Amino acid sequence: ISAACLGNPFELNKLAMCSDLPLAQIVEVLDEAVKEGFLVPSELKKTAADNLRKMKNLSFSFSHDSIQKAVLERIEGPELRVRSGKMGMKLLTRILPSSLADDLFLVVDLLNNGPKGFHCPMDLHRFAMINCEAGFTSLHRGGYEPALKFFRKGIELLEMMIDREAGTISIWEIDSELCLGLNEGAAQAAFLSGTYEQMDMFIHEVDRHIHEPIKKTTIYEIKTSSLYARNKLDEAIDVSLDFVGLL
Repeated sequence: ISAACLGNPFELNKLAMCSDLPLAQIVEVLDEAVKEGFLVPSELKKTAADNLRKMKNLSFSFSHDSIQKAVLERIEGPELRVRSGKMGMKLLTRILPSSLADDLFLVVDLLNNGPKGFHCPMDLHRFAMINCEAGFTSLHRGGYEPALKFFRKGIELLEMMIDREAGTISIWEIDSELCLGLNEGAAQAAFLSGTYEQMDMFIHEVDRHIHEPIKKTTIYEIKTSSLYARNKLDEAIDVSLDFVGLL
């Protein structure tokens, strides 16, 4: 089940990181699944268990997507979410920070699929930061809709901290720079995916909470670009002039 949660394909070393079983036992189970035809190793069609122990970087694919789906359907949704969240936490703590960028989306997806309420306040803040990083990475790769989901999730995680920290009224009081990054990224992703109403919402959020004009540069650039993209040239000029007047 853990292997199915990691995706198709999945890496042996990642499975070992988020499992409490010894590597030899994991390899034995995988080798049996290979013999049964459920899994296919990335490098060899048939691999002996002794060889697998020496190939922690080996990846496996389910021989058919329906097999992975059937494995995931063996447990109830809430239990699956708990498992996913725990796996994400283990990977986050066991992957070296210098290597996290390579597995960023895997870790973030596992954490985001975890149940609400299993995070402590410090985890919420860290997860929000990781979602922000995933959002900008996805944005730069042209994945505008996934990026928007990551940014929205980051904002949602910070909002969950309001209920846990007495006296906190707004997420902007928790980390204004992170809030600025999440809202700027979300506005950019919303603009590039053509969801202008959402874009306006994020721009308004920054405009309302940020009082230093220079820090509003990015959102005004996004707003102006969106008006030009919709052929609203007069409005774009007015917005640009308004911003110049703030400086």
